[in-house]
Amino acid sequence: MEGLFLVAKIAGERVAIPSNEVESVVRVRNYVPVPGVSPVISGLFALRSRVLTLIDTQYHISGKSGSIENGAFCVVTEIDGHPYGLIVDTVEDVVTVNEDALDNIGFANGKWRSLCKGMITHDNKLLLLLNTYALIDIKNIAA
Repeated sequence: MEGLFLVAKIAGERVAIPSNEVESVVRVRNYVPVPGVSPVISGLFALRSRVLTLIDTQYHISGKSGSIENGAFCVVTEIDGHPYGLIVDTVEDVVTVNEDALDNIGFANGKWRSLCKGMITHDNKLLLLLNTYALIDIKNIAA
């Protein structure tokens, strides 16, 4: 069985995001910061008559808020019926990977271990298989 994945970079690391968790990839323009919220939230962004909550993926890895430049890449996803934009460094490609290329997460280190479902091998290179749900802390965001 094969799966389709979006390949992107977060904090300089190549990650794979399952295509069924990706609605679209857009560039952020004119986002609005929200004071007093969790540092994992970069702000709000209007897209096609919807408001996306922008998630600072860099914060999950480094503990430091990343800056969003006008035109930054954003992977649009929906979790529990709410639209989110995951800020990524770059978007590289969409690839097809065989299911037998999936590995366990045994040797991923640090913060990545809690944010990934495993690893996949593509073109003889390892990619972290991102768990988009782990990037969204529903309790903190709802508060």
